[in-house]
Amino acid sequence: MIAAMEERLGLGIDHAEARIRRTTVTTARRTFGVSAAFMATRTAGGQQIAERDGLHDKRWDMVVVRPGLGLGGRVLDEHRPVASTDYLNDATITDDYRAIVGAEGLRAIACVPVLAAGRVEALLWLANQQPASLADRFIDGACDLAAMAGLALGLARQHASLAGQARSALRSNDMSALRALAGRLAGDRRAADSHGLTARELEVLRLLGVGATNADVARDLVIANSTAKEHVRNVCMKLGARSRLEAIAKARDAGMI
Repeated sequence: MIAAMEERLGLGIDHAEARIRRTTVTTARRTFGVSAAFMATRTAGGQQIAERDGLHDKRWDMVVVRPGLGLGGRVLDEHRPVASTDYLNDATITDDYRAIVGAEGLRAIACVPVLAAGRVEALLWLANQQPASLADRFIDGACDLAAMAGLALGLARQHASLAGQARSALRSNDMSALRALAGRLAGDRRAADSHGLTARELEVLRLLGVGATNADVARDLVIANSTAKEHVRNVCMKLGARSRLEAIAKARDAGMI
């Protein structure tokens, strides 16, 4: 039984963060209708491209962005969004990534930082194949999306920490530690109940908080896709949110996740 519980707790922070990146990138491209959206994540060597939608050159997987290099490098230096109407002819950007950008046919590009715990954890790009200014509302929307991604990354790490504590308590048969964790989770559940969420809807909310799609929710909770969609709709309605991103933000503010 303990082995089964450990397996359930050990889904892994890498899996959760990959899901957050994937959801952020696909949402960005679909929402803003750009030619491509892609995301880099912080590594020891710099920000490495980790998720992409609309890019076809396999060399993107080898791209590492460092401070001062390219558009992303400026964002790392300045901790703010930076955009270029024509990347290939922009003299304010270094030449380090111009070859692969040109090979992909990208021209107008914007990059925004994803902040978590006060530092740049990732970079999110929107790109079009025509040299023109990306609308301010696109960049503002990308900033909102990046903020939600940063929040989700923070939540995923909190949950990973709890899972690690639970695994340790299980292995050492530390019942007092397990009771303390159970009490903390019960407090979360009471907070959810005050908003009328059921126990299952709280599970759905926690999955949304780490970037789960409806399909992910259905798979993780072993329910039909239509049921998962209904749960997500109910969570948003009960929290008075117009979208899952707004629901996550409201739940975070209320101490529910």
